[in-house]
Amino acid sequence: MAQLAEDMSRQFEPFRHAFEHRQLWAERLESQMRAISFQWVRPEIAALSLEGLAVVSRLNTAVRYESPFDDEASEVIDEDLGDPIIIDDEATPEARDAAHIEAGMHPGMLAFTPAALGEVLIQTGFTLKAGYAPLAATTDGSDPGLVFHPGHNALITAVEVRLRHLISQKLSAQYGGDWIDKRIDSNLVADWKFRREEAVAKGEPPLELLHYSYLMDLKDIIVRRDHWRDVFKDIFGSKEHFSVSMERLHPIRHPLSHGRPIGTGQQFHLISEAGRILSAMGYKIFET
Repeated sequence: MAQLAEDMSRQFEPFRHAFEHRQLWAERLESQMRAISFQWVRPEIAALSLEGLAVVSRLNTAVRYESPFDDEASEVIDEDLGDPIIIDDEATPEARDAAHIEAGMHPGMLAFTPAALGEVLIQTGFTLKAGYAPLAATTDGSDPGLVFHPGHNALITAVEVRLRHLISQKLSAQYGGDWIDKRIDSNLVADWKFRREEAVAKGEPPLELLHYSYLMDLKDIIVRRDHWRDVFKDIFGSKEHFSVSMERLHPIRHPLSHGRPIGTGQQFHLISEAGRILSAMGYKIFET
């Protein structure tokens, strides 16, 4: 096990902010391998499984880095996760994983036995705190009757709700309480109002208008040139890296919102990108 860890530490450079010395990196990999109690290596592609553990372990340290959107962290994350992709809603998990590999995701990340994937994530450090998503406030003071549960849908919901809260708070402070009317395209505002009317007609409580935006609406608001310059650059650091993160999350939002499963590759996209977006906003969701 020690020799395997040493080999992997030489094959995959550690994220240097976490491991200044290769020996420490090798020791970490050995410890993680020994801690996994399930059969996690797929015998037919054993070398790829070993590579995958090293990649996932390194990815975890890059995602947890205190400057999650700087160039060094993003270089590691981009190398491991590949490019953002758009996947057909009806695609099988296998087809989704194949598409991620074609887009540049390291295939070793998908080379674990299904039964062991959860423990691989835990032992490499991808353990998350629950309770990181706030409840949305209603505009009329009524109880929204909403509950957030831990899990994939709750994680992406946390990103979406926290981004809405950040946008509302920061743009109100910068441009005034009527920032939506002054700074958002009237056609988009009309869409939000229509969605709210539909929701209220179905018995939902009325929320602030921004809560009827879509995930990519939030991305567009944040990266708009003047908004980025005046408000969000100091929070997220790199417009390019933040945009890529949002583009990775975008195709995951729809199947989760309809209670459909996502592929293994999308789980890595979700955990990594949700983790660093929330971290950039000051919410530390990873267990220490």
